[in-house]
Amino acid sequence: MSLPKSIISKRVTTCSCCHEEGHNIKTCSSPEVYQFQNQAKLSASSARCIADLQQMSPFNNARTVLLKAISVRLKLANSVSKLQNDCLIKNIASYYWKRYNPSGSNYAACNQYKEATITAHISGEMKIQKRKKPDTDLFTEQDILRELAPQLIAKSKHIRKICKKEDQSV
Repeated sequence: MSLPKSIISKRVTTCSCCHEEGHNIKTCSSPEVYQFQNQAKLSASSARCIADLQQMSPFNNARTVLLKAISVRLKLANSVSKLQNDCLIKNIASYYWKRYNPSGSNYAACNQYKEATITAHISGEMKIQKRKKPDTDLFTEQDILRELAPQLIAKSKHIRKICKKEDQSV
């Protein structure tokens, strides 16, 4: 004897982040996701380096499923099911550092192209200066970023002023 189809219940899928029905981890609109994103932007703008950012809130106390949701939302990984917490934190912190820190390579300002050109120019100058120095200790990426940060911040402020003047004249 078989049961009528109306009695057999269908499996209801829920979001693995917030455990609510009607969506999945890719489209989760939980307030926790938005809160993490806002805190990550603020933390990234004030961090000295990526390693420091990984130790700051919200990264240091985030749930693994939340980190997976953020990673999927930012398209940092196709599959996050097997990624460990520390790997997720490194990937997400790197993304926010590059995007929202003045020392990051993709800092989102009013004129990204000019800032990227300035960054490339300064990086090129640093490489030339390194070649001229006799065999000294090798610089780490963090050392280079610490040296470049004040110059990049000054250049980005200058670019913002130029952008404001252009916006006011339009």
